[in-house]
Amino acid sequence: MILLLFYGMKLLAFISDFFTPMLPLLLFFLFLTPLFSAPLSCFTSLLLFLAILYPHYPVSSALLFFYPCVVLIL
Repeated sequence: MILLLFYGMKLLAFISDFFTPMLPLLLFFLFLTPLFSAPLSCFTSLLLFLAILYPHYPVSSALLFFYPCVVLIL
């Protein structure tokens, strides 16, 4: 039980350290995408979440770079 609590605290600390710098950007785009059609907003929100979750993949970094352009064009 104590071990689970310890690893849970470590995981929470990792998540907060990882997501805190990107939180304003993530919230901005997650509130912006529902302005478009529902399938598009769900799909793009999922892609953005996966790109933030796995930033070391080249596709993720390209998606994070081009996502604002796609949203502005649409």
